[in-house]
Amino acid sequence: MYCGAGGDMYGLQLAGFDVQVGVDINASAFYSVDVQINGAAAKTHDCSEIDPTVIPKSAGGEGNWVPGEMAFDRPDERNELHLLFMGPPCQGISQAGGEIDPYDPRNEHILGTTEWVRVLDPQVAIIENVDALVRDHGTLKKIVTEQLSEHGYTVETIRLDAAEHGVPQHRSRAFIIAVRDDLSTPASWIPPKWCPEREQPIEAGEEVRGYETARDALDDLPTAMEPHSPVTDSVHMGTPHEGDRRVTPHACGELIERDDEDVWMPPNHIAHDHSDSHRKKIAEYPLGHSGTSVTERRLHPDEPAPTMTVSNGTPPVHYQGATPPIQSESEVDNRVRRLTVREVARIQTFPDHFCFPGLKRDRYRLVGNAVPPHLATHLGAHYRNECIEVTDGKTLSGQTELKEFA
Repeated sequence: MYCGAGGDMYGLQLAGFDVQVGVDINASAFYSVDVQINGAAAKTHDCSEIDPTVIPKSAGGEGNWVPGEMAFDRPDERNELHLLFMGPPCQGISQAGGEIDPYDPRNEHILGTTEWVRVLDPQVAIIENVDALVRDHGTLKKIVTEQLSEHGYTVETIRLDAAEHGVPQHRSRAFIIAVRDDLSTPASWIPPKWCPEREQPIEAGEEVRGYETARDALDDLPTAMEPHSPVTDSVHMGTPHEGDRRVTPHACGELIERDDEDVWMPPNHIAHDHSDSHRKKIAEYPLGHSGTSVTERRLHPDEPAPTMTVSNGTPPVHYQGATPPIQSESEVDNRVRRLTVREVARIQTFPDHFCFPGLKRDRYRLVGNAVPPHLATHLGAHYRNECIEVTDGKTLSGQTELKEFA
């Protein structure tokens, strides 16, 4: 639910789940999932409206359902749903300034997640949101967790930094984990941390000796394409009816000629068209800079990136280019620029075959709002192995190793 670009869906596939359906009201999300998540249906639906008939029978949905009643009248005709993953919007929760009204209309989405759990009756439910849910909004979190408990679930809330799970980005998020009462609860609610110096994920609680860095994620990308409309290059397919700034998710990269050589160019890797004055301004940001606004941030090549945020299509500044700034007032370092959509996707751990469709703001919003696939892989694999039971009553632990993230 609230699948967005499908980062959580792709990550759960890597963790061994047969992902059945992604639901979102956003048209760009629908096209991203429909094209790029193999074997999964994409449904356009307002997730704040509880209607489990939009869920395929193979995923525990369909059947006769009456609002207010438990699940369906013929549950034996549905496959059991092992995992329900939800990432409701966080506008009401992200608001600064401490505790707010838990019944703010913007919170109808997270409050509705408990009803989805009630009617679909999954073995495990995971609700992802910003960590302000834990830090600032105890009343809202209490309402959600108490309702889940009333529906027959053991509930725990955890906070994870994506950088501790193989993502080259400090991205702190809260996860409400609900395990059905007839199942075993995990030995540890926190999935093992990941360290690039070891072949296997390390045990929960151990010190992580290093993270992946921004340089690890970005250095092997080709130089970004010059600023231009996506419909004028071979890497993107335009949608004429939507203007000349929209791309489709069918783009999958192309070999382009550059300096008499063929260079593989992934989709969504087009540089920003900065003015000289703006380029000079952002060139003054030191590496690792974090200003008063989320738009005033710059990557450090040897550290995880800051949180990728939507910010109306204004991502952080790349670590390439002049630092400290060039002394000459007339000289401009053209290497200094903000991240392309592809570079943000790399920081989020999306593979290069993922294309983010829509207008420029749509593409940055899709990738910036996504659950990093690698984080979803580690989280999903942990609960798949610890809690979920197959039809013979045995857990899945040890049957499938965590797939290596490519």
